[in-house]
Amino acid sequence: MDAKVFMLEAGIFKDADVLMMWHPNTMNRVDTGTNLAMFEAKFQFKGKTAHGARPHTGRSALDAVELMNVGVNFMREHIPMESASTM
Repeated sequence: MDAKVFMLEAGIFKDADVLMMWHPNTMNRVDTGTNLAMFEAKFQFKGKTAHGARPHTGRSALDAVELMNVGVNFMREHIPMESASTM
C-alpha cells in the first residue's frame, strides 16, 4: 500500500480540496487507466530466532526481505517493457 494512503487515513490531508501525484513520463497528462506501477502484492516472511553461540540455528526473515528486494530490482532491469504487462 502506498504511503499516501496511510497519510490520507491519518487525516493529514483533511483540509485539502485536491490531491495530485506525479510520476515523470514522456508527457504530462491525466491518466485514469492502469499502468505497471499500479500493482499490489502482499508477502509474509517468517523467521526463527537464534541467540548466543548458535546463530546458525536461526532463520532471518529480514534477510529474506532484503534478498527479495535486491532480486526484484535486479530482475526489473532485465525484463523488456512489453513482457512486464503479462506478469
